[in-house]
Formats: sequence, structure tokens, C-alpha cells
Amino acid sequence: MVKIQLNAWEFDLPETWQECDLRQIAKLSPITSWKKEDITQAVEEYTICTLLKCGWKIWDELTLQIEQWNALKKIARFAFETLIVERPFEYFDHEGERYYVFSEGFGDSDAVDFAWANLQYVSFANPDNPNLDAVNQLIATLCRPQRRDIEAFKLSKEWDGDTRELYNAQRVKDRAKKLESLDLGIKVALLQYFENQNRKFLEAYAQMFGEDSQEPRYDNGMGWVTMLMKMAEKGTFGNFDDVCRQNVHLVWAKCLDDTLDAKEENERLERERWKNEQN
Repeated sequence: MVKIQLNAWEFDLPETWQECDLRQIAKLSPITSWKKEDITQAVEEYTICTLLKCGWKIWDELTLQIEQWNALKKIARFAFETLIVERPFEYFDHEGERYYVFSEGFGDSDAVDFAWANLQYVSFANPDNPNLDAVNQLIATLCRPQRRDIEAFKLSKEWDGDTRELYNAQRVKDRAKKLESLDLGIKVALLQYFENQNRKFLEAYAQMFGEDSQEPRYDNGMGWVTMLMKMAEKGTFGNFDDVCRQNVHLVWAKCLDDTLDAKEENERLERERWKNEQN
């Protein structure tokens, strides 16, 4: 945040998305997808005015030198050139309900949260038939109200740092309908945040997918759910519901370990086969 003196007024001008409040993010996040040639001076003025929180009446009264205007544009450049990759806000309010946003790296998310969010993202990102409604489902899956028993939960042995109520498919479906009217800028910010965090997560467990380019068995994203079913069959964490309630990193770490074990065993068998063929 940088202090700006313009005429008789002093302003705080954010230098990154992390220094913006929810209102600023909601107003400006859609601009990140605009083409450079579509960024007119009017758009630049709207952006800087929003970042300064000065209001159009004060903005119209300002007398800016060319050097001042260029300096403002340079500082505000992040709003045009960078995506929202860190948690943009802790929560947002909509239709009388407060939704808490998942933490960075999905550190507070259960396996079922991550699986269903990715299933919805696959539906949304389908290049042939994108399902725009899936964004509401994705947000409703990962952004949920606080648990009603939060104080008791924090004192219990089950406390895992997640203040959100447990995932419930029917509640997610109901809230997704309500989220249809959520401000577009908030949706854009949450989607960009999810995409970045999801990419980092999958890169961290990239060895699970192997090195070939084989097409996934399920092109609708159901593979995320069947993975949890297979883990439940092994009984490592218990039944399917038990697996779903485990932290996503714990489940994926186990899946990765199993994948590496299977790879080592296949390599061992291949070496044995090769030795036998030489004899």
C-alpha cells in the first residue's frame, strides 16, 4: 500500500490484490480477463478511482499532471496484468448468509470437498460444452457457512482448523441456486484463486498420474470420486464416508505412496522377467 497525495486529498493505493478489500476485488477482477487493446483510458480511470476509493465526484475535481497520471497507472498495473492467486478474502456475505473461503493449498479441505470441486470444474472447463452453472456448484462446495457448533468443535479432539460446516451434497445444491445472483466479480476472484491453488496441488502430486498421456477413464470428472471409493475398499481410513472426511492431503499422500509402491513392484517384476529371459 502506498500513500498518494493528490491536490488536497491523501489516498491509500493498493499495489497488489492482497491489499485490496472485497469491494475493490469484486469491481475489478473481471478486468483481468480483458485484452490489452480493450483497456481504454476510461477503464484505467475506473480502475484507479476504485483503488483510491475516492468516488467520481472527487475524481472529477482532481487536477493531475501527466507524471502523476503515469505514476498512478504504473502502480495500478497489477489489476490488468495479474490474476488472483492467493485467498482474496476470508469470507463473503450473500443473501443473509456468510460463506467462508477455503484456505490456500486446500489445507483445511476434506477429500470430498476437493473431489467434488474438481468434478464441477471439469464440467465448467469442458471446451465443447462448458457448464457455466458448475461455477456456482464449485463455489458452494468449497465456500460454506461456519459450523453452528464451532466453539465446541474447537475444543474437541476432532478440531482440524476448518471452521466451515461439513460438506453436504443437498445443501451445496440448494446454495448453488442462491449463488446464481452472487456478484460476478466475486465469482471471478474465487474461480481464479481455485484454478491457481488446484494447479499447485496437482503439480505436487503429479507422480500419481504417470508420464504417459493416456486419456482418463471418465471424461466427466467422476474419476475424482471413484478414487475415494477405491481408497475405501482398501479400508485404510475406514468406509467411504470416513475417507471423504479425511484431509485431502492425507488421502492424496496415501494414494501417491500406493502409486509409487505399485510402480516399484512393476519395475521389480520387469527386472525379474528380464533376468529369466536371459537364462
